[in-house]
Amino acid sequence: MPRFVIEPLGDDAVAAVRRVAEGLDLAGGVGDAVFLKPNFTYPFPKAGVTTTRPVLEAVVQVLSDLGCGRICIGEGEGGYNAFAMDETFAAFSLDELTARYGVEVVNASNWPSLEVRVEGRRGTYDVHLPKPLYEEFDSFISLPVPKVHCMTGISGAVKNEWGIVQDQMRLAFHCAFEEIITEVVDRLPNPYALVDGTFGLTRNGPMIEGETIDLGWVAGADDLWLADAVLCRIMDVPLRSVAHLRYGLDRGRVPALDAAELPEDLDEFLDDRFYLKRNLWNRVAKLTWYSPRLNHLVYFSKASSAHHKVMYSIREKPDELSARGVDWQ
Repeated sequence: MPRFVIEPLGDDAVAAVRRVAEGLDLAGGVGDAVFLKPNFTYPFPKAGVTTTRPVLEAVVQVLSDLGCGRICIGEGEGGYNAFAMDETFAAFSLDELTARYGVEVVNASNWPSLEVRVEGRRGTYDVHLPKPLYEEFDSFISLPVPKVHCMTGISGAVKNEWGIVQDQMRLAFHCAFEEIITEVVDRLPNPYALVDGTFGLTRNGPMIEGETIDLGWVAGADDLWLADAVLCRIMDVPLRSVAHLRYGLDRGRVPALDAAELPEDLDEFLDDRFYLKRNLWNRVAKLTWYSPRLNHLVYFSKASSAHHKVMYSIREKPDELSARGVDWQ
């Protein structure tokens, strides 16, 4: 029976993560080599957007205490305005975790590739995944943040794995997002989710136009799909309104909540502050998820560069990016 565990974060992130780890029996199942996939979808720490540094370090410390001999933190680059992942690693001071715990920090985009052909409803796609992840690790732990997402509805334990797709312009794969993300998750070695509920993101997401809300919890599951099904309940989001979760549900990936082991106090964590308000930019971009031709026109045709210059001249650059000199085009 799949399990979901949730604990108040309090003032001691290590203690909270340790309670979640005990609830999932990580000591008996995680193995020696563990790959951690945080949500680093922004070039520096941002509450409600990225995995927090305290929870990330708490996970590393708990795994180290469990005797894991190889702990690797990895994230990949990608997107139209991709920032350098090495700069992001520096912004999160991951070198300190290397010095303290011997953690490996890798840009998964630079690892040797495993090419996977995915048959989607709107075409066939050759997707590149980091080969060592699938061959060298005993377990995989997704470290998402509970947030709304203007394209997918929510971003959680399953959506977080989009970051390990190595193709720089993986925007081209949005027309087959449900099929590809399912294939990526199906191949993961012994996956777990540890959800960083320090903060959440509401109104818009996944990055710059949302509102941060304080949550104050950490959760875990031994099934990524279950983690997201429970997140939908916590966030008051109908599961079937999230296309990739609906796809997984219809194909037997998402366990029924009444067939899972859930905490008795789960209702205490239900939160009605989550909602999604898409803007005009979001609605235009969303169209590229349904039409391969439009996707190509927007991102890969001769008109792409001019199109994006116009769009980015209209879309205001966040002050926080300007202040740090982060490129916006």
